[in-house]
Amino acid sequence: MPVLETGGTIHELNDAETIVGSGAAATWRLGGADLSARHFIVSLGSDGQASVKSCSTQNVVLVNGRQLGVRPLPLADGDTIAAGTARFVYARDASSLKPPAEPSTDKAYLVDERARVAYPLARRSVSVGRDAASIVVVKDPQVSRFHADVRSEAGAHVLYSMGSAGTTVNGYGLSAPRVLEPGDKIGIGQSTLLFVRGPLPAGVKLADSPAPATAEWSRRSTMSNQAVNTGERPKYEDSRGFPWGMILAAAVVVVVLVVVGLKFMR
Repeated sequence: MPVLETGGTIHELNDAETIVGSGAAATWRLGGADLSARHFIVSLGSDGQASVKSCSTQNVVLVNGRQLGVRPLPLADGDTIAAGTARFVYARDASSLKPPAEPSTDKAYLVDERARVAYPLARRSVSVGRDAASIVVVKDPQVSRFHADVRSEAGAHVLYSMGSAGTTVNGYGLSAPRVLEPGDKIGIGQSTLLFVRGPLPAGVKLADSPAPATAEWSRRSTMSNQAVNTGERPKYEDSRGFPWGMILAAAVVVVVLVVVGLKFMR
């Protein structure tokens, strides 16, 4: 009987499809593992061959360290499936179960290639953007305040694009979470961040704290590639900046007071 094992718990794959997730619709429901309601599906063919596929392009699933798409991938004895904070091992029979493959323990970084500064990916989530609260602050008007996150997930580092300005990896637009591989180049605005695992490149210094940023800069609106000038001026001002509307209103008040005063003097 084919099985999946995680954390010492063995689940027999009795059904044609086993849905693994945290929701009520999951066949195998797991809480506390950071799984979506329907995270991935393990299917059994008529010949007994098992395959796995992700339930959504937004769900991160790795098989033996490689990111899985929504197309089914055949499973072999000992294959490790990583999702959320859980690691599963597939076996054709419980007696042939093996320990799961361990993820890499090498330190990972985002390297600002222009500034030659490396940001450690030591937190569960590392924010990238123009906002001063970001771990990696990018001073670029084309970058959103909260542009992207790099999250530790499924034993890997996953890039999520959050901003409206868009994110690229190796020149291709990002439309779904992407597991980063060493050497990947992340493009945001006019900046490039290199994903590095292991020793840092020569000449790159380590950033001990988030890059400095002023509150004024981080509050500015995100700009497109071409700024738009509407030609409008603030109310009550002419081209020299005089508040004529306010002056006129004050003059009317003075005239009214004078008229009222003259009536009382008669």
